[in-house]
Amino acid sequence: MIRALKLQIERDGAILRLSWPIVGGMLSQTMVNLVDTAMVGRLGASSLAAVGLGATATWLSVSLLLGIGSATQALVARRMGENRPLEAGRTLDHALLLGSISGVVMGLAIYLLTPSMFRLLTTDGEVLHQGTNYLQMRTIGFPFVVLNFAFRGFYHGIGDTRTYLKAIAVTNILNAVLDLLLIFGLAGFPRMGAQGAGLATALGLAGGTLYYVAWASWRTGIRRRFGALTLFRRRRGDDPVCSRSCFSLVSILVANGLQNLGTALGFMLLYWMMARISTVAVAINNVLMNVSSIFHLPALGLGLAAATLVGQSLGRREPAEAAAWGWETVRLATYLLAAGGLLLVLLPGPVMRAFTDDPAVLQQGQLAVQVLGLLQFSTAVTMVLSNVLVSAGSARWVALVNTGVTYLVVLPLVYLLCVMHGGGVALAWVLQGLGRLVIGVALMLRFHGGVWKQNRI
Repeated sequence: MIRALKLQIERDGAILRLSWPIVGGMLSQTMVNLVDTAMVGRLGASSLAAVGLGATATWLSVSLLLGIGSATQALVARRMGENRPLEAGRTLDHALLLGSISGVVMGLAIYLLTPSMFRLLTTDGEVLHQGTNYLQMRTIGFPFVVLNFAFRGFYHGIGDTRTYLKAIAVTNILNAVLDLLLIFGLAGFPRMGAQGAGLATALGLAGGTLYYVAWASWRTGIRRRFGALTLFRRRRGDDPVCSRSCFSLVSILVANGLQNLGTALGFMLLYWMMARISTVAVAINNVLMNVSSIFHLPALGLGLAAATLVGQSLGRREPAEAAAWGWETVRLATYLLAAGGLLLVLLPGPVMRAFTDDPAVLQQGQLAVQVLGLLQFSTAVTMVLSNVLVSAGSARWVALVNTGVTYLVVLPLVYLLCVMHGGGVALAWVLQGLGRLVIGVALMLRFHGGVWKQNRI
């Protein structure tokens, strides 16, 4: 028992070396989002509400396509383990082709549907006007979002996470500079307000794609080493793995994308349920979502690192080594998130006061923060093993477990016990945590069973 709990320092070092650039990149993106919000907040409540609704609509719109990152990483890691770098490069080419088409189609569709979407989200005329302009500008960046995720998946798959960190830095710096110029009309640029914030984000994403295609591909020898970025110079008959690679990409992308979409809709439904309770419940839920996102960053970073290590081990036909990497990452993530969760349990008041000074929110929210802290270990297990099993070719199974527990168990119980019978926001998060615990146990049993070791992708 004690041996099972003991960390392995050498493995932990390898996991952390892979994961810290991922966490750093995601943290920088979070900080830029906060800066964006602060800048737009200077324009007034209508602009702030418009951008908030637009960002949520963007998340829902592209969530189905973001599975391309996990799909690309899973296939590339497996091919690298098999010592087939040229096929890893072909996987990137296919991901970029699929990403380009799907991103353009989704962007055009949401651009046309934006006015109707905002009429469903708000009845405020000014919010409707500004939100429509903001989201339509954001749709320009939809293809670049998908392409950047494809590149991220490729680099993570080959074990290079620092290129992602540099690319996200380029994206965020460009976004922040353009925010200043386009929101407020500085240096001779037009003052576009919320619409300028949307355009700045889209252009920042385009800058990230340009970095990947130009500078990063040259620095990492992506054409020479992997034969990538040459899709349109290769005849279909010369590419015998095209159909298999494309089919595998689509299979994982759809399963993971549907899970992402289900998660996004689940959070929206949770907000809707809290609104049925009270405004205070919505405020507390918003704080908990922000605090929870902080813990998700290291868990997701560790999960993506583990996905690469497990995928490459499976490609080398070393299933025992793959299992060892998965379990060690679970142990490391559990210890890290449990330590952070302990702070939430011991210091709920200071955590709440960092977000609000409303007496009712402070009083009622402290118990919910402690609940969130107690259940952080389940977040560690689910985030790590979900990514590991997706990398091992079990994306559909992971999606079914996550969406099944969420929609058939958690959300109905939240509505019944918290909305209809007055259980409150703390109980809602208890149910959320218990649902995540059930998912975690199911993932652990699946991983322990070892069926995933036989998957071919």
